[in-house]
Amino acid sequence: MLKEWLRAALRGKGKGDAERKLRPCLKDDRCRAILRLILENPGITLDVLAGRSGLDRDVAVGYVNG
Repeated sequence: MLKEWLRAALRGKGKGDAERKLRPCLKDDRCRAILRLILENPGITLDVLAGRSGLDRDVAVGYVNG
């Protein structure tokens, strides 16, 4: 989920679509926190992301790949 949106946003393609898809994530505190960690830590691994967010790795994968 986040992976696709971030790719579209960073490429500058489908800006409106990326923004539309990100809206639900921005309303979810956990999803918003994960997005912030990704944006503030380019290249962060799933293991580090899971650890810093306090999530099980499989849950973090679900947010990223959704």
